[in-house]
Amino acid sequence: MDYKGAKNAARCAWVAGLAVASVTVVFIALSALGVLAPRSPWFLNLRALVDAALIAGLSFGIYKRSRPSAAILFLYFFLTKIVYAYSEALGCVAIMAAVGFTVLFFHGIRGTFAIHRLAKAYIGGSIPAGNEEGVKSA
Repeated sequence: MDYKGAKNAARCAWVAGLAVASVTVVFIALSALGVLAPRSPWFLNLRALVDAALIAGLSFGIYKRSRPSAAILFLYFFLTKIVYAYSEALGCVAIMAAVGFTVLFFHGIRGTFAIHRLAKAYIGGSIPAGNEEGVKSA
């Protein structure tokens, strides 16, 4: 993966994380207002709010090109979706969205690790062919 592709993969992951956090907050608000079927107990909304804050925080970590943030966000999202799949009846659209976001978060891992690998190679004096322009602008 070249530097431009790595930056693009990381950017897609942190934007996807912000989208997930934003949609979660919107559903919390709709649930609290009673727009969604029955009003959820406050502790479920609090748990969802913590979930949204955690995803937003880890997305900010990916924006800052943190490899641990990318890996933790991927694992957290993947494992919570597995738990939800077994505990609740998820629809086809929810499953497809979860798979899509999981793939984007996996690309975030690839991107952040590639960015660090290429930056380390640049500092060492050997830039892989075709990356001269991208690495210099970082």
